[in-house]
Amino acid sequence: LDGSIAFLEGHHDFCQAQAYLHQFEHLRSRACISVRSALQRSLEKSTAQVEQQLRERPAGDGSVDTQVFYTRFRAAGLNYRPLMSLLHKRTDVHETYGSTLDELEAFYVHLRLRLVATPVTSHLQGVLRKDLQLRELAPATRQASSYILDVSHFEQQCFESYFELRQPQESLRTLLERVADIFYQALRPLVIGCDAIESLREMADCLQMDILEPHQQGGSSR
Repeated sequence: LDGSIAFLEGHHDFCQAQAYLHQFEHLRSRACISVRSALQRSLEKSTAQVEQQLRERPAGDGSVDTQVFYTRFRAAGLNYRPLMSLLHKRTDVHETYGSTLDELEAFYVHLRLRLVATPVTSHLQGVLRKDLQLRELAPATRQASSYILDVSHFEQQCFESYFELRQPQESLRTLLERVADIFYQALRPLVIGCDAIESLREMADCLQMDILEPHQQGGSSR
């Protein structure tokens, strides 16, 4: 389609060139709509399957295997990443490809946040309980931090199973920022409610030395 459109755009003097050009542009738009609809249906199906798995957990079982949120999505992504790669490669050819890709990434992020926000919040609230003793604050902070870093890593991996990384990529940034904000909202009440300077220092050291620095070093080595 792109080749035919490019040819007609360079040969306006051909018989009915303008009419055929409009038809090819319409077909390009239809092709993008078909790709968008197919991926949206797949994402909705994967989301519904995971939500069903969560509903079928035994009563009183508050634990959730983290991989439940990713296995079905990654498997489905194998079928759609080639299509997303094609859209990515053609973003400079016509704006339709870029807008379709942006819409799909935003739709993906919307479904992912709908799926993981509540379980992640519940898990963090269980770790960062309000009744923690002062000596428990730093270990709980370390545990919660490690958990949210794992979730962020898995979310980026899952995103990349569908989409290629590009700059800028507002959808991925939004996804990771929202996940980070869940952690912030869970930890903030403990920090505000703690008036022991030594405990706050231990929590800060934990975040800096045990979590942030090793994570940054790992990112640099990759």
